[in-house]
Amino acid sequence: MTDQAGTRTRARFVRESADVRRQALIDATARCLAERGVGGTSVRAICARAGVSSGLLTHYFAGVDALILATYVDVGAKVSAALDAAIATAGADPRDRLRACLQANLRPPVLDPDLLATWIAFWSLVKSDPAIAAVHADVYRGTRAQLEALLGDAAPGLSRAQRRIAAISLTALVDGLWLELCLDRSTFSPEEAQAMVESAMLQCLEAKDDPVEWTYCDVHSSDSVNQALEGVDCLIYLIHSMMPSSRLTQASFQDLDVLIADQFAKSASVNGVKQIIYISGLMPSDYEKSQTS
Repeated sequence: MTDQAGTRTRARFVRESADVRRQALIDATARCLAERGVGGTSVRAICARAGVSSGLLTHYFAGVDALILATYVDVGAKVSAALDAAIATAGADPRDRLRACLQANLRPPVLDPDLLATWIAFWSLVKSDPAIAAVHADVYRGTRAQLEALLGDAAPGLSRAQRRIAAISLTALVDGLWLELCLDRSTFSPEEAQAMVESAMLQCLEAKDDPVEWTYCDVHSSDSVNQALEGVDCLIYLIHSMMPSSRLTQASFQDLDVLIADQFAKSASVNGVKQIIYISGLMPSDYEKSQTS
């Protein structure tokens, strides 16, 4: 290179930071997954798309599988950031914040056919790749937890069980509408999808409050009982050790009663349960008194 005076000068190169080069590989992988699927996403395809050598990929990642995993984490974080941004601009009203979170799934940048294509590639690996499955579970666990918190703020009267079911149902509805809109918008419009979500949201918020929260657990599993009693203030204890399913064991009903009661007492102590209401004297309708003799 020469300047206007004819003097030879040295070309200037700007070395990109490691984070920039790593992100370029992740972005290229997302585009390859969207265009080619998992089968067409190779080291050569990714590096060609990113404009780098294959050596750079192996410098930052152990291989294609590790890079796809990092891409899933990155794409999931970008979707979460878009939802968080929508919530942040919705103001202080709890219902507006919940509405903004739900509706953001049906607007750009989340409502994007390329994002769907990339997401489908990730989905295809969930059953075969434990690491991808773990990220998938973490992404959806975070989404549901966020919705449960927003539902709790918007409708404080909802029980924990009601918030959980509402978050699952709203997530399923939003995912289905998002999927269909990304594939084909000829059936319904984004505005119609948003109206459907609004209706479902209001229905969840107006659910009648049940003073008793019903839950299910394996009474013989300490982990299951601990999870069931998490956040419980008052426990109504009524368990039939004499149910038909219990007759498969050689233990006596009295022994089973003691073991189950002990399990619940320990879990109640761990979870800080304030009161236990014990109900006894109720027998299964088909129970014969002769069995106790």
